[in-house]
Amino acid sequence: YIDLDGAVDLDFFPCVMPNWDNTPRAGIFGHVFQDPSPETFKVHLKQALHRVSVNAPEHQIIIIKSWNEWAEGNYLEPDQRFGHGFLEVIQQVLESNGE
Repeated sequence: YIDLDGAVDLDFFPCVMPNWDNTPRAGIFGHVFQDPSPETFKVHLKQALHRVSVNAPEHQIIIIKSWNEWAEGNYLEPDQRFGHGFLEVIQQVLESNGE
């Protein structure tokens, strides 16, 4: 059992991602995260910041998974649908200290 609001006895670095769909490469064995949006990404990023806030400063690390992999929908670059939305969320959350 891991208490998601408290410290754990192991290194745990949360990972957030803007989107993911690897079915073009993996077919029926792929994974799809549906209905991505900057708003959902913001919620997950805030949760991750809250999660690491109890850790020592050197362990307050969050991984943002984005390979700019357009074929799998895993990118942070501006697009026609959300513009700079995902990048703006990162800036907003960091400037507000996750609040």
